[in-house]
Parts: sequence; structure tokens; C-alpha cells
Amino acid sequence: MPLDYKTNSRRFSRYYTTLEPLFARPEVRAYTMLVLSLFTISFFGYFAIRPTLTTIATLRRQITDARFVDQKLQEKINALSLAQTEYEAISPDLGLILTALPQETKFPPFVKSLEKIATESGATIVNLSFQTINLSTPEATSTAREIPIGFSLTISGDYSNLADFVRRLTRFERLATIEKMELSIISPVKKELRLALTGKTYFAP
Repeated sequence: MPLDYKTNSRRFSRYYTTLEPLFARPEVRAYTMLVLSLFTISFFGYFAIRPTLTTIATLRRQITDARFVDQKLQEKINALSLAQTEYEAISPDLGLILTALPQETKFPPFVKSLEKIATESGATIVNLSFQTINLSTPEATSTAREIPIGFSLTISGDYSNLADFVRRLTRFERLATIEKMELSIISPVKKELRLALTGKTYFAP
């Protein structure tokens, strides 16, 4: 449908003629200028304030993250403080603990201790052997708190000597357990006996 430019021109001219007296009024012009000014300020103010709002949002997020990190650090500090308190509580006995359960096998000191116990109890060590330990085995590389070392020991003496040896061994400062004992008579006349025992000592690498 072709546009009737003359009709449209007359229509817009009529609207302009109608609105012109209205805009001629001072209060209408003032209100219109106020609305336009507010719109202009709002439009350009949005683009001016937007970077600031973005910066504020970023800072708030950083503050939240910093508070979270600070909370985690405080929890770690509290845990370390508790560990320090517990360590100080057991530190007087730490030497005894490491002696009872050393971090290494320490075969020579253990052998010397057995010889000392035998001497003090009046018994004689006839034979002493240890189980072979392979430190690459799953048992040795596991998270177990201790690794056992089996040993076999044969001693001779009278009954009181052997009983005293066993008593001293069970009270020995290094952890040792007796699993089996066999008592035999060597000389009924001299009341000499022989005690064969198997046991275990331990270390915690």
C-alpha cells in the first residue's frame, strides 16, 4: 500500500501544533528538562560507576577468600599447638619409648643386652640366631607401627638362673616377647638345665 506523505505530514503537523503550546509553558519545559537531565545522569552515571561496582565485587570476593584461608590457617595453627602440647607431655618418656621401640634394627646392642642379662642371671648363652629381615617386603614397607624380628635363643644353667633370665628378659627396656619355651635336663647331678626359647623384638622405621 503506497504511503500518503501528504496525509502523514498533515497528521504530524497537527501533533506538533497541539504539543507546541504545551511545551511553551515554563513548568512543562522545566519538568521536561529535569526528566532529560535525570535520564542523562543515570545513563552516563551507570557507565561511570560500573567499573567501581565491579571492583567492589572483586574486593568482596577476595575478602571472602582471604577469610576462608585465614580460617584454615588458624585450624592448622591450633592443630600444631595441640601437637606441641602433646609432644611436651610425652617428651620426658620419649627416650624410653625410642629405647623400647627403636627406629632401626640395632642388632649389636640387642645382642649385648642379651649377653648382659645372661651374665647377671648366671646363665650361659649356648646359641643365638635371628630371623632374616628383608626391608623390601610388604610387611616392612607397610604402614604398620612396628616390624617384628624373630630370634631363637638357647641358654643353660640351673633352674634359678634360667628363671631369672626369663624374668629379666620380660622386663627388658627394649620390647621383646617370648612365644615358645622348651626346658630340658643336661645333667641331673649338677642340676644343669637347658632352655630353648623363641621370641620377637621389634623396631619401627
